[in-house]
Amino acid sequence: MWWALLAPAWAEQVQVELRERGTAELVEQGWLVVGDLRIEAPQGRATLDLPPGSHEVQVASPLHAPATFAVQVPADQVLRLYLRRDLAPLEVVVEARRPSPHASRQVLDRERIEETPGAFDDPFRLVQALPGVLMTREFGAGAGDIALRGAPPAESRVFLDGVELPYLYHFDQYASVVPARQLEELAVYPSAFGPTWGDAVGGVVAAESRVPSPGELHGLVDVNFIMAGAEASVPVGERWTISASGRRSYLDLVTQSNDQYTAWPVFYDGNARVDFHPSPEHDLSLVLLGAGDAYGRYAGDTAALDPLEAEAEPAFESDRDFQAVLLRADDRVGSARLRTTGGLVRDRFLGTVGTASERLDLLRGALRHDTTLTLGPHALALGADGTWEEVDLRGDTDRTWPELQGEARLLAAGFDDELSLTRIVGGAWVEPRVVGGPVTVQPGLRLQAAEDMGGPGLDPRLTVQVEATEDLRLRAAAGRYHQAPRLEEHLGADLPLGWLRAWHGVVGADAALAGRLELSAEGWGRLRDYEVSQGIDGERTVRSRALGLDLVSRYRLRERIFAAASLSLARVREDGHPTPTDQPYAINVLASWDFLPRWNAGLRWRYGAGTPFTPVVGATYDGDTDSYLAQEGEPYGDRMPPYQKVEARVERRWDLRTWNLRAYFELWWVPPGNNTLYPVYSYDYSERAYVVGPPLVPLVGLRAGF
Repeated sequence: MWWALLAPAWAEQVQVELRERGTAELVEQGWLVVGDLRIEAPQGRATLDLPPGSHEVQVASPLHAPATFAVQVPADQVLRLYLRRDLAPLEVVVEARRPSPHASRQVLDRERIEETPGAFDDPFRLVQALPGVLMTREFGAGAGDIALRGAPPAESRVFLDGVELPYLYHFDQYASVVPARQLEELAVYPSAFGPTWGDAVGGVVAAESRVPSPGELHGLVDVNFIMAGAEASVPVGERWTISASGRRSYLDLVTQSNDQYTAWPVFYDGNARVDFHPSPEHDLSLVLLGAGDAYGRYAGDTAALDPLEAEAEPAFESDRDFQAVLLRADDRVGSARLRTTGGLVRDRFLGTVGTASERLDLLRGALRHDTTLTLGPHALALGADGTWEEVDLRGDTDRTWPELQGEARLLAAGFDDELSLTRIVGGAWVEPRVVGGPVTVQPGLRLQAAEDMGGPGLDPRLTVQVEATEDLRLRAAAGRYHQAPRLEEHLGADLPLGWLRAWHGVVGADAALAGRLELSAEGWGRLRDYEVSQGIDGERTVRSRALGLDLVSRYRLRERIFAAASLSLARVREDGHPTPTDQPYAINVLASWDFLPRWNAGLRWRYGAGTPFTPVVGATYDGDTDSYLAQEGEPYGDRMPPYQKVEARVERRWDLRTWNLRAYFELWWVPPGNNTLYPVYSYDYSERAYVVGPPLVPLVGLRAGF
């Protein structure tokens, strides 16, 4: 009591910062206790008035374990006190659903990305485990493709800051070309999305890059059995931040080939970033991206050949890389939020098999602007986007290579020609969002135009959402969609003419039980048609019909445990036949548990129907080329065996004052009967076999960050 009254007479001021042990980030809500006095520390900062000498200070926050520190006064510099993150057992943090203008939307948060088994801290790997997304095998042809609700990969778009990326995965899905820590959010719009997105009759994957915290130094090093990488973020003054990262695989330095691969896969990626914060209302960022992949494999099945045939078997060599420059400006003016993004992307691919080859060189420029006006409970969204694209295609082959489907489209189709194509595509949209009590109505309109598509496409869209009760939300959406066929598809027969057109519809419901268990059901449908040219046979209309149902349940105690299970049912037909994206059923189950302080364990199980493929049913001998020409059977008349995979993960974390260390172990297991990747054939196509992937893949790694 006497000390509290007399201390100000000779007290010294001590500046204190409360930071989290292991990350050195400021604690948002903390307090200090000195004697009988409690001092609040908003945003992790406080000022203490203490007389000279040694004092005992107790520190705590809602999300950290309380701690006691001995403080010596006077202090020559800011006193940093580090708290260990530790939620009380079974404490529940209630999270409100963020309103979305899209009726069908799934968002991946950082906790799921970092702790889901098999994700390797990679958000794009988790996309393929979401309901409604085609389940594909790792390392198989087309494994890195994202097919949303029955739509072919070419009919969906993947954006980073509003600029489309040419591809997402290294070596057919091992790791994404953008590390997870470089992303702020990853949202998937599988169907019936609003007018803010266009030029897609499938779905949209939209990622936003993460803006580094100004004024804070961060770094990370990650090494595992397959690849190594590092990243750093450095503040320059109060307004500028410079960031960089890079990763590379290194198994090619140890081994060069095996029974299937003539050249072991090599991949890398890197990015550099500059952020400028002139004021709290304005942000500007410049991002440079680059990635590359190369590998070689036998085009046929070496196990089915005699030694002489195996020696003569041609090898397929793949080499692909891309570079991108992205510029983003975010502005907040009163009740309006504005975002403008632009980018330039170059994508190059070279594939060779024997003396045959194919080349692709694509250059794309993109510009996009979004404005959202908040008008009380209502809002108005409007904007425009445009893309200029040039692609050069060259195929040099005297035969088809059906065994290269999914890896080399020109060689698989026997394309022997050269094309140079350009296109400009643009769109503009408007969407008022009107709120009346528990009902939100969003009528939208998008105008889509392309220079080689004839007239423009006009797309009306409507979304309705109803908050029936505090724990029950109903939603429905429908709309029309236009897309200009990708330039690289302009080859051979079945040439698309004009717009691809589709109608989408979804009906769904979301419920929450006891604030912890979430249940969701969503039925969806997609009708798509377009005209194709068949040479002298004229034109015909291709029609695709897709219907499905997604059932999802989630349970979460934040920072302790989360679990999810989903069942997806779908039927996809084109002109009455199955398509490559037809997957009648897919099951995903996952759980992650912090069972001890700084220990995490997770398990994931996936099971899905095998994807269809077109079988080779015979061959004819060509004396001019001394080779056999494949005869294909019914389009997608055969199906791969069902796919099943179990993934487990254990991680231990050590938190030091300003940095942390993580050691993790992951294990993949695919039962032998579910481990087929793609079919291959003997030299005369008389025998077929399946290339089998590794049944058991262990991965041990260390990650240090500050």
